[in-house]
Amino acid sequence: MNNFTRYLNLFFNDYLTLQLNCSNNTIVSYKDTFRLLLKYLMNEKEIKIKDIDFKVLNKNNIKDFLNYIEDQKKCSVNTRNQRLAAIKSFFQFVGIENIEYLNEVKDILNIRMKKTIKKENSYLTTNELEEMYNNMPKETKKERRNYVLLVLLYDSAARLSEILNVKVGDLKLDAEPSITLLGKGRKERCVPIMNKTKDLLGMYIEENKLASSSYLFSNSKKEKINSRTIQLMISKYNTTNKKITPHSFRRSRAIHLLEAGVDIIYIRDLLNHSSITTTERYAKASVEYKRKMIEKTYSNAFKSGEETSWNQDKELLEELINL
Repeated sequence: MNNFTRYLNLFFNDYLTLQLNCSNNTIVSYKDTFRLLLKYLMNEKEIKIKDIDFKVLNKNNIKDFLNYIEDQKKCSVNTRNQRLAAIKSFFQFVGIENIEYLNEVKDILNIRMKKTIKKENSYLTTNELEEMYNNMPKETKKERRNYVLLVLLYDSAARLSEILNVKVGDLKLDAEPSITLLGKGRKERCVPIMNKTKDLLGMYIEENKLASSSYLFSNSKKEKINSRTIQLMISKYNTTNKKITPHSFRRSRAIHLLEAGVDIIYIRDLLNHSSITTTERYAKASVEYKRKMIEKTYSNAFKSGEETSWNQDKELLEELINL
């Protein structure tokens, strides 16, 4: 076993899982990156897998790989940057473990991420959201499951991965209803939910005879539904001309709270953002929020009864007319 193989094993089996406590999704994504990188080196560079070591994993080969997945495999710039982030994370780990590789680590860490044009994600206005919910069919158990899922997705402002993993036991349906979500970095948070959502969940659980250990939303095989199913569900029920994703419900909830005057610090905690800067992006997206802030500033600057009257200074008026 060469040093590269040894450190790769330590990276996945110890560093990511035990030390960083990364989510399963992150680990799967990182593994996929190295699977693609190794296949590229073998197929495109014609390097045997037993010969792949840190000399092969140099700056030029890594950059060639990134260009390959973008140009030949038609991956987006965001995907390219995600692959590079995984590779950099591995080399950072190697640098910590063995200072002999600091030069190789430095070369890789100096590879720059590609700039991307940030697109504003769509969100639903309160009217659009209400129209979608009202038009959703609710005749069958499956249709009622879909309805409850999308209501909870908005009310809890949860990430899609968080909703997929919710079990009945994570709900508290008493006088102060709430849901416990397991977020990024395996951090738990308790999110309050509205009484109407609580009532819907109660009827849904009773109708489906769900046990405390059951996934809240499952398929006909009693397995938790996947993200693809939810995306198709949203596309089916979308009554707008916007491109709506599961994240749009989370985004919509945050923007609606901002527009209602809720403190941004509370919204940060609700969304489980590590930085207030991330939450502030939602403020930038809300036209209504901007309008209210402008109106507030305007009203403070020009209070009632203090508006300027041109008639108060005829000389000034005449001077302006002459100009």
